[in-house]
Amino acid sequence: MHPTTSKRGAYLWPLLIVVLACLVFLPSLQGGLVGWDDWIITDSPRTREFSAGSIFRAFVPEDGIGSSYQPLRAISFSLVYALSGSSPAGYLLFNLLLYLVNVFLFYSFAAHLSGKADGRVHPAAVAAAFLFAVHPVHVEVVSWHQGSKMALMGMFYLLSLLGYIRFRSGEGERYYWFCLAAFVASLLTQPAAVSLPFVLVAYELTFRPAAKREHHSGGMAAVFRLAPFFLPAAALAFHLLFISTVRLGAGSGGDAPLLSRLAVVPVVWGKSLLKLALPVNLCARYPLDILSEPQIGRMLAWTIICAAAVWGAIKLAPTRRAGLFALLFFAVTILPTSGLVETSTLLADRYLYLPGMAVFLAAGWGIQRLTEASCAKSTLPHPGVPGAAVLLLALTVAGLAATAVKRQGDWSSGVSLWSRVVDVYPGHSLGHFNLAGAWNARGNSDQAFEHYRRALEIDPGYGDAYANLSTLVLNQGRTGLARQLIEKAAELRPDRAEVWIKHGIVMASTGEDSTAEASFLRAIGMGTEWLWAGHFNLGMLYAGQGDSGRAREHMRQALELATAAGKPLEVRESIRGALDNLEPPDDR
Repeated sequence: MHPTTSKRGAYLWPLLIVVLACLVFLPSLQGGLVGWDDWIITDSPRTREFSAGSIFRAFVPEDGIGSSYQPLRAISFSLVYALSGSSPAGYLLFNLLLYLVNVFLFYSFAAHLSGKADGRVHPAAVAAAFLFAVHPVHVEVVSWHQGSKMALMGMFYLLSLLGYIRFRSGEGERYYWFCLAAFVASLLTQPAAVSLPFVLVAYELTFRPAAKREHHSGGMAAVFRLAPFFLPAAALAFHLLFISTVRLGAGSGGDAPLLSRLAVVPVVWGKSLLKLALPVNLCARYPLDILSEPQIGRMLAWTIICAAAVWGAIKLAPTRRAGLFALLFFAVTILPTSGLVETSTLLADRYLYLPGMAVFLAAGWGIQRLTEASCAKSTLPHPGVPGAAVLLLALTVAGLAATAVKRQGDWSSGVSLWSRVVDVYPGHSLGHFNLAGAWNARGNSDQAFEHYRRALEIDPGYGDAYANLSTLVLNQGRTGLARQLIEKAAELRPDRAEVWIKHGIVMASTGEDSTAEASFLRAIGMGTEWLWAGHFNLGMLYAGQGDSGRAREHMRQALELATAAGKPLEVRESIRGALDNLEPPDDR
């Protein structure tokens, strides 16, 4: 195989790659609800309505909905619900279709970067697209019901990049405006798209076509050209950092000092590179936190691994500029989830959706280098397909595809999802905590008790585990043990409104109404997302005391707050039913 494939292959290869991706990820359609924010796409009032009014409201930021501004994600959920209801298959099919579009777009992106000659595409693009299409790190994006937020963002992100490349190649101003519009759409889908302006800067520094330098040339021209991309990115960053719930240094690192947050960056980057290069022990959650004291030795070790990756990217790339682009692409796309700002976790497979593209590009270039070396050494007039390159790619793709197919089974239920986590990381307290919740949702209190106990064995200071375990044993009638557990939870997590609500429930069950009332009022005073639950339980307490007036007042507030916060339908129906029972017969 010469450095470029045939013209016919330029059309057949993307079709073949998309078909392969479809076959590999088709089992994801058999997945079910896993209990991980499922209510957002199945029971949220915003999801259940798809109209001109709901589309407009999606663009209006609201308090208490979460830390991110993602209106296009919300609109896409509503659209899928309008078409298929709350059936898991509808959301998973949407994920798969978006992913297949992304596979084709990534192939096009890699083809533009790898070079074209009379419509003939370099094998680097084919190899990179094969790796992207079947990599098991993408299972979370396809098999999780909320994975579409990454796939939809990725689609707009790649469309924007392709538009900019065509604009810089002198194909017309319309591609510039298309690029800008697609970028704004990606920002409105998922905040990770904030990295795209920096990727465009990297492209300007490395891949700007030499033959087209007369078009839009000059440093100031580049500044004016890219400034419109930084403006919406800066606006979203301002919203996330100063208006929403995201805070610098928050999240899994708590109030960790800046040095500790910086020290974990090479750890995150190194572990992410290893997951992409050697995707074993993949799961839904990884045990990595920002420690209060920086671990210098760990930081240096992972820095060496990152340095080796830098050297490898430079060696694999056809030019140093291409290698530099891949490095910059990886760095700017992974930086937002490297511990400097709040995220739900430091490591997640979905966080590698964009950074992984740089790794696949570098790997594709490596395959191309091997192809060229094989052709150069051949003494035949028409060397044909280099066996070593094709064999290496085929074995790699087959292994990745098999792993991806197997991993999709993890997402069939909450029990299978978190069982995988504790199988890979037996000492992961959060994994046991979530597995306990999954078993409890199935009605298996024995398994739930065992995994809550295991979580506390690993982390004796796990206040939420004490709180949930207290509720579990209270439902079993073990009020004495429930009281001991909830008192411990309140001691460990006095800052948690949910803990004080559960504390009040336990106290009410033992007849200590005044203590229960104080606990509910304390939870209400915290003004968190559990405000509705504080009012509801306080209303139930007053109802039990025969004070129907105050009970109705708090029940009404609970219903208003739960509706405004988009709580699940079953929660709102429960509150409404309790309120109806309190209304005087003439008012019903």
